[in-house]
Amino acid sequence: INIYSVAGRLVKSIDTDLTDSPIGTVRWDGRDKEGDRLANGTYLYRITATNGRKSTHQLGKLAVIR
Repeated sequence: INIYSVAGRLVKSIDTDLTDSPIGTVRWDGRDKEGDRLANGTYLYRITATNGRKSTHQLGKLAVIR
């Protein structure tokens, strides 16, 4: 999972194996790659799932509100 600012800057990359997760849940503490909390606002995410040689992608928006 890659999380980007609306300007397109990569703020966080989460690499996880969901084979042991019951429904594909990923926990994230809302911090960027330097460990700082993200500011309130809109961010974009891109999920890439790979199964052998086949990959699929999902794009979306998320909001950080504290």
